[in-house]
Amino acid sequence: MEFTCKEDAQVYKRIAIAHSEQKEWDKVLAVADKGLAISEKPDKTLYQVKLTAYYNQKKYKDSVKVLEIMVPLFPEDKRLWVQLAQFYLLTGDNSKSLATYDLAYKNGFLETAGNVTRLSQLLAADGSPYYAAKIMSKNMKSGLIKEDEKTLTTLAGFYQNAKEMKQAAQTYGKAAALNNSGKLYLRQGRILALDGQHKSAITALKKSLDAGVKNPGEAQFELALAYLNLKQYKSAYKYAKLAANDKKTARSAKSYIGYIKEKARVHNVTL
Repeated sequence: MEFTCKEDAQVYKRIAIAHSEQKEWDKVLAVADKGLAISEKPDKTLYQVKLTAYYNQKKYKDSVKVLEIMVPLFPEDKRLWVQLAQFYLLTGDNSKSLATYDLAYKNGFLETAGNVTRLSQLLAADGSPYYAAKIMSKNMKSGLIKEDEKTLTTLAGFYQNAKEMKQAAQTYGKAAALNNSGKLYLRQGRILALDGQHKSAITALKKSLDAGVKNPGEAQFELALAYLNLKQYKSAYKYAKLAANDKKTARSAKSYIGYIKEKARVHNVTL
């Protein structure tokens, strides 16, 4: 029986799939290449079995080459864009992974929280934390990314790296409130203090202590500094003394106690 080229390609496809089911990856590749060579038009299934074979052989760079052919041939297939971005990551090509994720996002191809979060993380790592924060915030508002302690902390970190201190502090506070996290209230307090909002910092730092932060001396030392900046020397002295009892902050706190005493003396404040 004679076959047309089209029929031959279909036969090769069936044979390649059969080899794939048997995990005979070298045979899959040989047959898929023969089928692709005589196909009248691009055959997605043959490319897909070839990709599967390379993946199972852990030949990720070869997988990338297949996907770089497939994406332009089948640009409407959203999964291929994501797969290509993921394989770029597997091969250590973060810049191409970021470019592919970003283009896929702009085309509306990223439909899962995981993929959008990964894009945001890549953007932040590439020096674009504000753009990362915008994307993550937008997809939280839409409901695609769930607002929980982990995602809010990640978002707050993006804002912090982008030097958007007000938004960073607000977001850390929101994350902290979900599970009354002393650690996150401490982060919020530190950022508020860095931003010169010492009164708000004091509120957050006291919440950190109330929530049972692991090393209370850290919050107490930050409180001492905040009160010092507000020229409230009695409170600054109180918290510096408390921080001096924590091994983690004892040295720093003790170095400030003398300074606070002197400031109080100059301003005629009784400690």
